[in-house]
Amino acid sequence: RDAGIDETYKGHLPNLTATISFAVCTACRKLDGGMKPAIGQMLELRQAMQDPSSVGYEPKHDLWKAYQQRFENSFNTANPALDMRPLFLDAYDEHFQGTPVFVGEYHSPSKDDQQFDLQTMMDIAKDRKTLLSGFSFFEFQVRYDKGGSELMFGMFGLGESVLDEIFIGHRKFDVRCLSPLLPPTKRQATAEERACGGMEAGVVYDVEAEWGLEVPQVANPDDCCTQCTNTAECKAWTWDLTAEGGVCILMGAKPEDDKEGRTIKESAVSGFPPPRDMSWQQKPLYALDKAEVIKLVPEALSAVFEGDGVDYAHLCRSAQLNFYMYA
Repeated sequence: RDAGIDETYKGHLPNLTATISFAVCTACRKLDGGMKPAIGQMLELRQAMQDPSSVGYEPKHDLWKAYQQRFENSFNTANPALDMRPLFLDAYDEHFQGTPVFVGEYHSPSKDDQQFDLQTMMDIAKDRKTLLSGFSFFEFQVRYDKGGSELMFGMFGLGESVLDEIFIGHRKFDVRCLSPLLPPTKRQATAEERACGGMEAGVVYDVEAEWGLEVPQVANPDDCCTQCTNTAECKAWTWDLTAEGGVCILMGAKPEDDKEGRTIKESAVSGFPPPRDMSWQQKPLYALDKAEVIKLVPEALSAVFEGDGVDYAHLCRSAQLNFYMYA
């Protein structure tokens, strides 16, 4: 209990923090000016440190002394830099004098001009009139395992070239070159793109999957696609006209490629559901002019943090993540 607050240690002690989501807490304490992102959570934490019994805790050490001497608030956000003062810092500076704050994960990928946004954030952190002490950029490489909007973060993606391989436990992974990224692009999909499409007439899908479902009495391929769309586990479907009527086979996996996993059958139609939330594509960029190079995320970071720059000769070609929103 009270880890890191042992008062018997007399050397230099590191600061403490608890990183908070940049969200409005409707159940937390409120300021006179209304609810602000993260502020309510920080007010609750400060009160608990000052009076641990208010949350049913009996400390071994003086938590309030540790809070006053060593604590630094922190939060993560993807909001643009211009939001910081009106949404958070103006209120924080007024009510938390003596307790600095930093952004543990900062990146606003929706901003086309990454250098302007990062420089604005840096200027705020350098302003001695505010309690913002700094920020950490989020993040080095795209997290492909997360998927969805989480892919927008990162200054490097993984390129097409495989440089080596590495084993972690008994699993083998490719080591790919790094591809510097431009800010992601987004667009709303059209009604046609959200509709069932890409059907293959005269084809049955053959896949191996842990999940599958056969739905009888389905009138036509469009209805089968709708059944798949409305079933979260469904990744592909086949509709077949049998003697008993149309049958819809829902599958938990897709055929491996355009040739394997497909059997010819004149009475069948197969396809995939439309995207449910978001799809994305990493687009390699074969040539960038000077105006585009300065938009690269690592280029913006290097300029703002006054680094030596990036030697792009040792990287894969640049890339851009294109997102298609379907919700």
